[in-house]
Amino acid sequence: MGGSIDSTSSGDAHSTAWTLRIGAAKEGDREVLGQLLDDLRACLCAFARGRLDPQLRVKISASDIVQEAALEAIRSFTSFRGQSRADLHRWIQGIVENRARTANRSYRLTGKRGLSREVRLDEAAHEQRGPRLEDGFVRTPSSCACRHEELSQLRDALRELPPRYEHVIHLRNELRLSFLEIAAILDCSENAAQKTWSRAIGLLSQRMNAGQ
Repeated sequence: MGGSIDSTSSGDAHSTAWTLRIGAAKEGDREVLGQLLDDLRACLCAFARGRLDPQLRVKISASDIVQEAALEAIRSFTSFRGQSRADLHRWIQGIVENRARTANRSYRLTGKRGLSREVRLDEAAHEQRGPRLEDGFVRTPSSCACRHEELSQLRDALRELPPRYEHVIHLRNELRLSFLEIAAILDCSENAAQKTWSRAIGLLSQRMNAGQ
């Protein structure tokens, strides 16, 4: 995956763009806030899948959890005190974790009874924006509409990874976070974050090659 992964100037520009958009959202731009939450959706879904009880996943999707968390984030955004993309992700991730914990607790209390949800996302629609690896980074498919099959294979391969691996790939390749930022989100050392990402990319490559 080469040295293009650590393109400092590209990463800095991406980080600055996020900071500016977060600033606009904090000033009351609801459209920008919605876009920010949408950009984080795939990453947060990967995180939510790792927090949901495996038996519960047939009754409630990670997207349900993230949708509820996003609505809560919109209602309480004035309490957000961060400025960076990593700050925003950690803040919303905390909301997602609380939602997943509540869902798990409800599932244990209700046994096999179905859990009714207020909102169910159309996952397929969101996954049409799914990531693509290009020059070490993830690009949106709007720039490569002719490669839907490749995108579908990548989405499937990502979903087959352990949730922590899927999560770290989204953090690094889609959000372009530094390993120091990823370490704070994963609650590990910077070295451990880099090793986790390397293993995740290696396993993803194996899955992609096996599917060819």
